Amino acid sequence: MNAKILSFIIVSCLTLTACGGGGSESNNPNNDNQNLASNQAQAPIEPQQAPINTTPQNNNGTWSNYTATGFDSVSFQKETLTIENGNVYNQIINTAESLYEPLDPLYFSPMGIYHNNQTSTKYGTQIGNILKKSDTEITYTPYTTQLNTADLIFTKKIRTIDISGQKVLNNVFNEQFNIMTSYQDWEWVSRIVGTAMYNWLKRQNETTFPAGSKCFSVITEESNIPFIRTDISLLSQTSTHEYDIESWSELKNSPTSFIVNMFNITGFFEKDNNYISDYGIIEYNGVRRFVEYFRGGIYYNINDKINSLESIVESFDEAEKVKFKKDLEHLKYNNCEFYNEVASETIESNYLKF
Repeated sequence: MNAKILSFIIVSCLTLTACGGGGSESNNPNNDNQNLASNQAQAPIEPQQAPINTTPQNNNGTWSNYTATGFDSVSFQKETLTIENGNVYNQIINTAESLYEPLDPLYFSPMGIYHNNQTSTKYGTQIGNILKKSDTEITYTPYTTQLNTADLIFTKKIRTIDISGQKVLNNVFNEQFNIMTSYQDWEWVSRIVGTAMYNWLKRQNETTFPAGSKCFSVITEESNIPFIRTDISLLSQTSTHEYDIESWSELKNSPTSFIVNMFNITGFFEKDNNYISDYGIIEYNGVRRFVEYFRGGIYYNINDKINSLESIVESFDEAEKVKFKKDLEHLKYNNCEFYNEVASETIESNYLKF
């Protein structure tokens, strides 16, 4: 693989995972492509299992993620996670009109259906109830309106880093800066980073994060039981495409498919040992839709991504390996996805206006 292509892959991987979710890397046509360990000690990422604290946590403030969304124009997206009174809220704000609709996941478990609270608050929509939040872990149950339904629990193992004194732009846009400084081919760099973003970054004056600035990144994501995930936009459609009808029939009659019953739905899935989830079709409210079935346990691990990138880099010559060492080291130990309120205030007061 060409080294320049790897640069694009690294940028794409980091910007996609920052958007709040894990998932398999399948090319299924209806893949919804979703995308918080302590201090800065450079040790291998080995998440430790911890018992679940079933007492809801109260307040932990707002953490914000920033993503460049435009290449032909300078535009950004801000995603916030707020923990308040035992609830966790999610909100997405754009500096310009977004080309992409935010994901609105719906989960089926053996006992019920989970979907974000549609009542808007100043923090956005409620996506769940926090069971535990620390510098190494976030555990929560997704939101549901059904009484006595809390069988599905998600756990994110996270790395929290003190970024006080670090350069702001070089942290928030680390991968873009590395590409800009590693290559002299301006035309190629501007295509990968984006001409507008490249020019914008070159014009900015660098500042540093003040004391108390922290960020976290997701190391692993896991569930305590199997579940089915789809997007509400798919299920809200009133018609079923011929492709879905044909695929339903093929899966239902395939000797290698398996059946899954969740709450009030039935689905047929094809086992795929190459991924951590299986794709299939469910029948729900009279329509049939492609969905993703997760078997329970870890369904996202940043080590898988790191190992894949390292194996690619091994095929490069020594000069190219040096260029990408900074990217991989940053991804392993110092990557930031969400920033606390102190860091966010610095980012927004100096650079990004929402």
